[in-house]
Amino acid sequence: GEYYHQLDGEYGGLWRRNGTPPQKVAGIGFTAEGAFEGSYYVRTPESFQPDFAFLFEGIPADQKIGDFGLSGGGAAGFEIDQAASDLGTPDF
Repeated sequence: GEYYHQLDGEYGGLWRRNGTPPQKVAGIGFTAEGAFEGSYYVRTPESFQPDFAFLFEGIPADQKIGDFGLSGGGAAGFEIDQAASDLGTPDF
């Protein structure tokens, strides 16, 4: 994010610098990014539990998810996120 917004000069930047880390809001947040070659996701055994089945309706069990793209060639790999209890991730 921008430190200062171009159009209004207001302080911007990452949520964390503004006192609201995304871990506190969503449980996970941005850590780093860089040059990359993207990859894809595959389902884990936990994804087949009945509580999560609705998330994968219509997706075959062995299908690669996000094995294409204009930036890096895949859905995974550009950004690294983290769960961090000191920033607000709930302790389950």
